[in-house]
Amino acid sequence: MKLLKNCSLISDNQIINRDILIDEDTIVEIAEKIKKQTGWEEIDIDYKFVLPGFIDFHVHLDDEINGVPIADNYDSGTRVALKSGITTLFSFITQRKGETLRDAVNRTHEKAKGNLWCDVGWHLTPTTFDDESHKIISELIDEGFSTFKLYTTYKKAGIYSSYHEIEEFAKKYVNQQILILVHCEDDDLIRSKAIKTNDTSLSNFVRVRSKTVELTAVNKILRIARRTGAHFHIVHVSTAEAMKVINKLKYNNFVTCETCPQYLFLDNTNYSKLNGEQYICTPPLRDKENNAKLIEGFKLNYFNIIASDHCPFTQSQKMIGRRFYDKAPSGLSGLDFIPYLTSNLFERDFEKAKFLQQKLSAEPAHLTGLYPDKGAIMVNSIADLVVVDFDNEHSLAGREGIYNPYSEITTKLNISKVMKGGEFVVSDGEILINNPKGNAL
Repeated sequence: MKLLKNCSLISDNQIINRDILIDEDTIVEIAEKIKKQTGWEEIDIDYKFVLPGFIDFHVHLDDEINGVPIADNYDSGTRVALKSGITTLFSFITQRKGETLRDAVNRTHEKAKGNLWCDVGWHLTPTTFDDESHKIISELIDEGFSTFKLYTTYKKAGIYSSYHEIEEFAKKYVNQQILILVHCEDDDLIRSKAIKTNDTSLSNFVRVRSKTVELTAVNKILRIARRTGAHFHIVHVSTAEAMKVINKLKYNNFVTCETCPQYLFLDNTNYSKLNGEQYICTPPLRDKENNAKLIEGFKLNYFNIIASDHCPFTQSQKMIGRRFYDKAPSGLSGLDFIPYLTSNLFERDFEKAKFLQQKLSAEPAHLTGLYPDKGAIMVNSIADLVVVDFDNEHSLAGREGIYNPYSEITTKLNISKVMKGGEFVVSDGEILINNPKGNAL
């Protein structure tokens, strides 16, 4: 038994001081005072905030973008996640040309085996929709996969789905309680703008993938959501216009959405820097006024969750983007930074802790069906916990070789301890265990 004394918890919009008793990997008691018994291990938390382990809903690991391998595999990515207090993350399994979705699942599980420092679940991206493909999809749903990601762009990459295919997919599985994630950028508009300008320089990147490109795709997906009644989740919303139209449907249970730190803290002036290619991501960064509107919307609960869309590359991998933005791998590092940046959106320590618990733990757990096993501090919840305080300001440190777009930002969030499955696995940024103990969900 482990007894955590003097924990500050967020409950019913207030801070309460409680002790937490843990038996193996499960919380078994929460009370104002719990008396230590013989043989128990007692840890004084000293009234720091104790939050449920963070859950990053949107992470790319051990994959390729534009034929370029992502800089994090399952070992390195989940290590970074654990240090950031992320005890669970969701990555992607994409069906490649010449393989079935079942093949893709097997390939990914083999890569991940023995390399997971935190728990990992997967969103599935099917790219074929014939009868045999649907048979495999149904089997995978029966086996527990419940989230699928589809794209309204990336025809060249072979992962594009037409709006008709997306609607037929939604109709077919609407009664099977699945969640359909959609990357919303209209491919026809992108191609039309690219052909008209015939300019692959970085300065044209934002114009080709404009706000209208995102909004057009979002509106089409929302119409499909209304017609089918399926649950859609719009990933990495980058524009205030899309945020507002999504919010009109959000409370009808048709649609949920997320935004990401890059669309709150970074803006499109970065593309005019000498190293502007390091900021290439899709959708692209927007203007500062747009960022301010997204931050305001986040504070008003327009977004269900915040997610990193972690997709890191080395600086040399992105260099080609200086001349050809369409050849560069798209994505930024996020696992290293997401809890710190989320806390920076708020002034008061209570608000920082409250929104971390809500947007980076409880709500992602609800979306993935893990709540209240995860995303909560309750009796019978899994003892995945993060101990934090906001006492000391520090810069956001990145990793060698991977560009850190947030190096000029400071934060007061300090992650002092991380507990996974009832065992402290991180202390003051250092991993305490010798071998990975994460689970494939």
